Amino acid sequence: MKIAVIGSGIAGLGAAHFLSGEHEVWVFEKDTRIGGHTHTVQVAATEGPIAVDTGFIVHNRENYPNLVALLDKLGVSTGPSDMSFAFSGPEFTWCSRGLNGLLAQRQNLIRPRYWRFWREVLRFNALGSELLKASIPELTVEAFLERYRFSKDFREAYLLPMAGSVWSATAGEIPGTYAAAVFPEPRHAGRFHPTPLAHHSRWHLTVPGASVQTLSRPHPHGCGGAYSSRGSRRDGEDLRRGPPAL
Repeated sequence: MKIAVIGSGIAGLGAAHFLSGEHEVWVFEKDTRIGGHTHTVQVAATEGPIAVDTGFIVHNRENYPNLVALLDKLGVSTGPSDMSFAFSGPEFTWCSRGLNGLLAQRQNLIRPRYWRFWREVLRFNALGSELLKASIPELTVEAFLERYRFSKDFREAYLLPMAGSVWSATAGEIPGTYAAAVFPEPRHAGRFHPTPLAHHSRWHLTVPGASVQTLSRPHPHGCGGAYSSRGSRRDGEDLRRGPPAL
């Protein structure tokens, strides 16, 4: 069977890689490079060029078993790393590392408002997927926060900055996004462990320049064009190539 895969992000390349064992697979990408979020750039330094991964940097075996299996199959090297989250705003400053992170501002120890904020964080983390399943699929983050009566402190000092950092979005973009897209996992809080006293997963990073290794195969065809489906035929869709991407 001939299969066309649109887009060379992790979903497209992963699908193409596994389908190519039994089918003829073509990957089409409108950008002039492959990889999507996965990208390595060369940065000039006094000791010479350094390969820096700007996207897809860390992962852990606990929450990314399929990705780990793919990296192992491709022979992509990884090494131990660490990841934490910190926030500093007009009201609160905190870090996800231990008691010192929780009390980065020592005066918060005696501030009831601060502890109310953390009770909300624990309530949010305990909601899990059951709450999302009971919610309207089109529920936005803004509507989610209002429906379940989360405070402004929780919104501005926890959910929006944390979600923005995870999804590479601004705090202004998150409220209008579907809640199910922002935290789709049943253990959405456990996936990133952004609370100071929670269990933290053992993180790994790809070795410098490993995004290049990861993308070395499969090799896509048709980079640098815009693609769309124009009608259908009896044996499949009619895929056509537009002008090169700007």
